Amino acid sequence: KAAPDGYSLLVAEAGTFVINPTLYGKGKLPYDEEKDFAPITGIVRINQALLGHPSLPAKNVAELIALAKQKPGELTYGTAGIGSAPHMNMVLFESMAGVKLVPVHYRGAAPALTDVIAGHVNLMSVSVSLALPPFRSGQIKIFGIGSPNRLAPAADIPTVAESGLPGYEAATWFGLFATAGTPRDVVLKLNAEVQKILADPEFREKFLAPQMFEPMASTPEAFADYIQAQTQKWAKVIREQKLSIDK
Repeated sequence: KAAPDGYSLLVAEAGTFVINPTLYGKGKLPYDEEKDFAPITGIVRINQALLGHPSLPAKNVAELIALAKQKPGELTYGTAGIGSAPHMNMVLFESMAGVKLVPVHYRGAAPALTDVIAGHVNLMSVSVSLALPPFRSGQIKIFGIGSPNRLAPAADIPTVAESGLPGYEAATWFGLFATAGTPRDVVLKLNAEVQKILADPEFREKFLAPQMFEPMASTPEAFADYIQAQTQKWAKVIREQKLSIDK
């Protein structure tokens, strides 16, 4: 509800725009994702790793799917709450693999990962940067990464798609928005500045690379189209899995 002058901006995670409207139901949120905001650009994409406790008798995604089919409703996974990226990316995995898992909802990704390491929960989907340290120290196993291609800092780890579930991608993203009605020249100026920052080699090296963030700057129109496509993708998954939050 801020003045549409480009001085009040929103950095939002994917769920705000592409998951919550379907999960909560149209008209249930205090905002209209289509009418209240002016998309400026995507900022970063954060690829997610599919991981589990080392005791799980599966070495790759194909074996994990087979195990889940042998034990329907027995394997558990941690989330950062209903509708969070760790939750929805596992729901997508269930939908595409044709398996039934049991979610265990936490107040954040860190406590969920702690319980996977401790063996209280079997599986999780979480950012690669968060998963790599316990993986390198042998505390967890990573079955695959939800990126389209292998990531350079983790080139030894296959993608989920190549190791048993073709077409699967797991990520979340952050984007920049202004209030609806912000003048186009202001939107374009902000867009150009973000693109300039994300293209800066020093910024990439010191900020993006250590956190394994992929820059995803684009035109406002391309970002709006991306949001629409992502919304349709997740709406289909949410409806197929009969997920909802009653408010």
